[in-house]
Amino acid sequence: MLEIKFTFQACEDLSMVWDSIAADAGAWQATLVGDRNAADAFAARLRHHLESLAASPEMGLERNELLHGLRSSALSRYTLFYRLRGQTLELLRVLVTPHGTGLGR
Repeated sequence: MLEIKFTFQACEDLSMVWDSIAADAGAWQATLVGDRNAADAFAARLRHHLESLAASPEMGLERNELLHGLRSSALSRYTLFYRLRGQTLELLRVLVTPHGTGLGR
C-alpha cells in the first residue's frame, strides 16, 4: 500500500469541510445546525476511502486535462484530487463537487 501524504492546501480544504459539517448552530442560522459526530464520521469515511485509493490508486479517474498525472475520486459530495509520487499518494485538494457534474467518478 502507498503512503498517504497531504498537501498544505488539502489540509486547509479538509479543515473547512470538517468545520462546515460540525458548525455550531450559534454561529449560523438554526437551519444550519452542524453535528460534530457527523464530521467525525466523515473523517472516518475519508480515512477509509484514502486507504482504498492507496491500495488501488488506479480506481480514481484520470484528470490529465487538468494536470499530468492528476486523478480524482468522489466521496460523498466532495471530489478528492490526488497524484502518485513514487510510493506516495499525495492528496492535493478536496473540493465540493458541483451538483450533477460527476467530476469525481
